[in-house]
Amino acid sequence: MGSPYTGDRSLEQAREKSPTAFLRNTSDGAIVQYDAYKDEAAAKARVEELRQQGVPAEVYKP
Repeated sequence: MGSPYTGDRSLEQAREKSPTAFLRNTSDGAIVQYDAYKDEAAAKARVEELRQQGVPAEVYKP
């Protein structure tokens, strides 16, 4: 799960929430990946937590 990459600041902000966040290239463009989950429900719960903090997070499927 992650959010769109909009520049270096978006990656810096992601690392404030998840220190292991990194850039990932997808067919839709670059994203900042916060975490990876095998369980979709856990991923959706983390997305909701981040959204409540003002982060435009989404679940991305490989």
